[in-house]
Amino acid sequence: MSHALSALVAGPVLTAADPGYAEEVAGFNTAFQHAPDVVVGATSTQDVVEAVRHARTHGLPVTVQSTGHGAHESIGGGVLISTARLDQVELDAASPTVTVGAGVRWSQVIDAAAPYGLAPISGSSPNVGVIGYLLGGGLGPLARSHGYSSDRLESATVVTGTGEVVEASADGDAELLWALRGGKHGLGVVTQARVRLAHVPALYAGNLTFAEEHIPAAVRGWLAWTREADPSVTTSVVVLHLPEVEQLLPHLRGARLATVHVAVPGDSATAERLVAPLRALAPVAADTVGPMALTDVGAIHGDPTEPGAELDAGRHARPGRRRARGRLARAGRSRRHAPVRGGRAAARGGCDVAGPARGVGRGGAPGALHGGGARHRPAAVRRDAAGRPVGLRRAGTVDRGGAQPELRGGGAGGVAARDRGAPGDRPPPDRPGRPLRPRPLTDREGIPPSRTGGDGIHLRTPPGRPAQVPQWSRDRGARRARRHPGTTTRDTVPPPDRWSTMLTELDTQVVGPVMSSVDPRLADEVAGFDATIAHTPDVVVGAVTTADVVAAVRWARAHRMPVAVQGTGHGTRTPVTSGLLITTWRLDQVRVDRQQGTATVGAGARWADVIDAAAPLGLMPVGATEPSVGVVGFLLGGGLGPFARSHGFSSDHVERCTVVTGTGELVEAGTGGDHELLWALRGGKHGLGVVTEMRLRLARVPSLYGGYLAFAGEHVPTVVRGWLAWTRQADPAVTTNLTIVHTREDGGFRTQPQARTLAVLFVARPGAADDGARATAPLRALAPAVIDTLAPMPLTDIAEMHGESMEPGPTWVRGAMLSGADQALAEAWLAHAGTADGHPFSGMQLRHVAGATALDVPEGSAVAGRGAQYTALLVGQDPALFAAMPEAADRILGALDPWLTAEVNPNFAGESGGVWPADVADRLAAVRRRVDPDGLFAPRL
Repeated sequence: MSHALSALVAGPVLTAADPGYAEEVAGFNTAFQHAPDVVVGATSTQDVVEAVRHARTHGLPVTVQSTGHGAHESIGGGVLISTARLDQVELDAASPTVTVGAGVRWSQVIDAAAPYGLAPISGSSPNVGVIGYLLGGGLGPLARSHGYSSDRLESATVVTGTGEVVEASADGDAELLWALRGGKHGLGVVTQARVRLAHVPALYAGNLTFAEEHIPAAVRGWLAWTREADPSVTTSVVVLHLPEVEQLLPHLRGARLATVHVAVPGDSATAERLVAPLRALAPVAADTVGPMALTDVGAIHGDPTEPGAELDAGRHARPGRRRARGRLARAGRSRRHAPVRGGRAAARGGCDVAGPARGVGRGGAPGALHGGGARHRPAAVRRDAAGRPVGLRRAGTVDRGGAQPELRGGGAGGVAARDRGAPGDRPPPDRPGRPLRPRPLTDREGIPPSRTGGDGIHLRTPPGRPAQVPQWSRDRGARRARRHPGTTTRDTVPPPDRWSTMLTELDTQVVGPVMSSVDPRLADEVAGFDATIAHTPDVVVGAVTTADVVAAVRWARAHRMPVAVQGTGHGTRTPVTSGLLITTWRLDQVRVDRQQGTATVGAGARWADVIDAAAPLGLMPVGATEPSVGVVGFLLGGGLGPFARSHGFSSDHVERCTVVTGTGELVEAGTGGDHELLWALRGGKHGLGVVTEMRLRLARVPSLYGGYLAFAGEHVPTVVRGWLAWTRQADPAVTTNLTIVHTREDGGFRTQPQARTLAVLFVARPGAADDGARATAPLRALAPAVIDTLAPMPLTDIAEMHGESMEPGPTWVRGAMLSGADQALAEAWLAHAGTADGHPFSGMQLRHVAGATALDVPEGSAVAGRGAQYTALLVGQDPALFAAMPEAADRILGALDPWLTAEVNPNFAGESGGVWPADVADRLAAVRRRVDPDGLFAPRL
C-alpha cells in the first residue's frame, strides 16, 4: 500500500521498516512517541491531497504533524502527514500580510517581517509552528494590544477529508475560515495561510525576576496591578522551579523564582512609565526590561528551542464559563479526542499565569491557568442582559459521510469560535449558534459554484448562438476523418451535454475559476501583455494553487486535450485557439530568504515583485530590464538583463523548479530531484511541463551605478560607431545596450525631448559610484547628451531604468544573436536605422553581452546563444505597421547575416522560435518526450 502511495506523492513515504522513519515522525514534544503505519513527508499541497485520498480509499485515519509542539497524545496506526517541509514564507509589506506554509515557525516570520517594522501577533516561543498555533487561537506577547493571533488569519488553503483543496477566505469558503479561527482540530489539513501583520515600529520588553522569598508579594501585586493595567501592556507571571542540573549556575540549581514577562509596543518613555509599578512589586533580582529589537521577541519568555518532554494542563481562571468549550467539544463528526485544554506547554517545571484577552474562546474568563500560573488578557467579550457571552457558535465539519478518514491532532485543521477581530478591526456580524454547513456541491442547475467568489461556470448558450462544441474536439475530429474516410467529424465530437459534464467534472477538482469559451469572464482572464493577440481556448483554468495545475493537466490528458500556459502574457507569440489554457498569474507569491540569498517565486510573479522584496535586503535578482515581465517565462528562455555581463544569463541563477509534467505528476527539478529536467528548464523554453514555482539565487549588490544617456538624432551615427568601439575594451562589470528610438507625435520616450529620433544608451554597473563613473566616462564623451541620468541609483530603480511601460499594449519583436561587431556592422545597422517618419520599428537595439554570459553553470544548461557577443532586437508598437514589420525585419537582419550566430535564443526569436545546436536540440527533445509523452503541451506559447 505504501508503494502505491509513493507513486502519487513527491515527498518521502516511509513505514517503520524504512530508514529515516523515526526522524520523520519525531515531534518537538518527546513525551509522545508516534508509530503510524505510514508517514508521508509532504512537499506540496498536492502531496497532502494524494495522501488524504489514499487514506480515504483504504479507510485509514489521518493525523498531521508540523513541528510537533501541539501533540497531546501518541499516534498509533493510520497515516501521519508531516508538513514540516512546507516552510515557505512570502511577505507582502504593502498589505501588510505574510503567507506561510504549514511547516513555518514563528521565528521565520519574525525574521522576515522585522526589517520592515512589522511583526506577527505570534506565540511567545519562536520555535512553535504558525499554523497549529493559529488554529488554537493563540495568546502571545502582544495579546492585550492586538488580540488573539487567529484574529489575523485572512485566508487558508485546506485539504478536506474528501481530498478536495478548498480556499477558506472572505471571498471563498467564509464559513470554513470562521471555523479555522481557533477551534483547532477536525476540519482538514491546512497547507498554507495568509496572516495580517502589525505595524510595530518599536518594542519595550523583557523580564523582571524575583527571588523565592518575594514570590507571594510579586504574584499578589501583579494580580492587583492587572485590574487597572494599560491595555497596551501584555504580561504574564511564571513561578519557576529550576532543576538541579549542571547546566545552571550553582546558585540557581533547585531555586524557586517568580518571573514577570512584559511586552509593550511603542516608544520607550511611555512604556517605562507603564511598567514602573511592576518594578516596585518587590526587590528585583534581575531586570532585562527595555527597548528590544523585534527579532528578539522570542527571547522574552526564553522558551526551549530544542525538543523535549512537555505536559500541559491549562484552563481559564474563572469557573463556570465553560459553555463555549463544551459546544466546541461536541462539534465535528470527525473528532474522536477530547479538546485540548492547554495552550503553551509548561515544560520548565514552572507555572505560567495569564489573565482578560480579546479573541477566540471568549467565555468571559479574565485569565488562563497554565500549570498553576496566569497570563493577563484584556476582557473584550460581548454579553447579553444576563451577563452571558454572545456570538459564540458551534462549529461543524466539512468531512461528509462516514467513509472519510479521520483528521486529528497537531494543528492540522480546526474549528473556531471567532467573534471579534483585533482592536480597530470591523467586527463580523453576530450569527446564532448553528452547525457549520458543508459548501453545496452544485447549484440548482447541477453546476458547481465557483470557489473564488464568481458565479460558477457559464455553460448556458446565449440567445442566438449555437450549442457549444469545443474547437479542440472539432480539430481532432477533422484530423481523424482525414485519416479514416469512413468516419465523420460528427462521430468524434462530444455532444454539448457531454461537454458540460466534462467541465463540471473539472470544476469539482480545482479551486480556481473554470471558464468555457462562452463565459463572459474569459476575455479578461486570458488577456496578455500584448493586446493584439486574442486567445480563444475551449476552456480556461485560473490556477490558484499547484494542485489546480495538477488537476487541470490530468483532466486534459484524460480527454486528450492540448494544454497551453500563460503567466503575464509577455512571451505570447501565437494565439491559443483551442484546448485548455491554464493561467498562472494568481500564483504570484515571492519569498526572499535573506540568509540563503534566494527568492522563491510563483509562476505569476513579475520581476518588479522580486526587486521590491529583495532590494531592501541588499539583494537583487539577475532579471529582466522590463519590470512587468513574468519571472518564469523569462527564465525558461535564458534571459538577458541589465546585469548580463557581470552575472550571466538569468537562468544560470535558477536552483530549483516545481513542475507539473504532461502526465500530471508533480516533479522537483533540482538538488535531490530531476537534474536533467533542471538542465532543460534553464533555457529550453517550451514543452517541459508547467512550472508553478522557482527558486532563484539572488545577487548581493550593495550599490548600483546606472541610468541612460540620450543623444539627438544628428549624433546617432557618431554614438553607434563610438559605442561599438568602446565595447571591445569595456569593463566586464558594465552592461550596456544602445537603442535607436523613433518617437511619434502622440507619444514617445519617457522623457520626451523635441527630437523624434534618439540614440539612447542604457548603462548598469553594480558596485561603487566612483568605479561606475570612471568606467562610463568615455560614453559621456561620445557626443553631447540631451539627457544624462547616469548616477548612483537605488536598487529598486533598476526596474525603471529603461522607462518601459508597465501597461499592456501591442508589441511586435524579432531578434538575433551576433558573433561580433565591427565598423562594417555599424554601417550596416545605420543604413537601415531610418528616421521616425514611416519607419516600422519604434526601437532598434544592440546589446553588448559576452562576459559572464559565455560561461555555463557547472551542471550545464540548455541556453542558446552563449557564444554571442551582441544581440540585435527590433521592436514595433504600432499595430498599423505590424504587417510591414516581417519584411522589414528580414531586410535588416539579412544585412547582418555575416555576424549572425547559428544559435537563436528563444526570448529573442519572436515568431520564428529558438534555434539550438543539434546535440542540445536532441537532448531537449528527449526530455520533452519523457515529461510529456503524449505531446500535451501546445508549442511555443
